[in-house]
Amino acid sequence: MNNNLIAIIVEGQTELAIMTLLLEKNALIYDEDDLLNGEIITTRKGNNFAKRYLNKGFGSRKIKILRILDSKNENFKLPLVYRKKISEVKNLRTRPEIEILDIIYHDDYQKYTNNYKSKLKPSEYVKQYYSDLKKVKSYKDNYDFWNQHFDKLITVLKQYKQYHPDEGCIADILK
Repeated sequence: MNNNLIAIIVEGQTELAIMTLLLEKNALIYDEDDLLNGEIITTRKGNNFAKRYLNKGFGSRKIKILRILDSKNENFKLPLVYRKKISEVKNLRTRPEIEILDIIYHDDYQKYTNNYKSKLKPSEYVKQYYSDLKKVKSYKDNYDFWNQHFDKLITVLKQYKQYHPDEGCIADILK
């Protein structure tokens, strides 16, 4: 049994909605009891995360940080004094944006990457070409949509991993 506490840190409301659903539906290799404070965390900056969550003792347990984000360039710098509490920081990406999952859902990944990637961000493409999400970046709209299409969400996450086999992805922590 792994003795780590898991800190799942999400970038935005869409990531929060998707990770909340995956947790609620027991689709992750972790459950709520494994999570630091029993929650998905939205504090993205290392300093703020350390001050808010690491200012206490965890006994012999360490924290494994899983960052759900788009960017390869976003830094996560923890103050040196807290680093001994961390076992690992792993980035799980959905690039160029989490909305790429909507594009995969609609079987338009190749069309988007071949014809639109340099012109439109995935969120702009989703707004322009699909009508299933009123507000593309909304927690509620994404939660409701993916809750109604949960099996397809799992499929889409696995498809994303096939497109990015050498990169950490949400599919890596699915059961």
